[in-house]
Amino acid sequence: MGWWPDAEHPDRLKLLRREQRWHVAGFRMWANRARIAYNAGLLCLLAAFGTLAVPAETHGHTAVLRWLAVAVGGVAFIAEIIWITASFTGAKWATRLLTPRLPSDVSSAGDER
Repeated sequence: MGWWPDAEHPDRLKLLRREQRWHVAGFRMWANRARIAYNAGLLCLLAAFGTLAVPAETHGHTAVLRWLAVAVGGVAFIAEIIWITASFTGAKWATRLLTPRLPSDVSSAGDER
């Protein structure tokens, strides 16, 4: 009301609601683009770490440790793909994992000191 004192007028209210919908659509578009860019960057980073860990030659236990690092990187890459896909598709198990929950012993009244 401080910004638009005439917001109670029906025509002005319709115009403001339309403008809000337009801004929300823009926000969602840019938020989704940011999510996609971040996720793509994370996947590229995981793929690069896994690729860099591949041993050039096989010499003793060093190669075994490097192949172990490649396996861990591959598992992390696959897990991240599953997590990203689930977050975009709204999978129920991902929704439960992504939604923060308060522990049962936390009071809803706030911080008690």
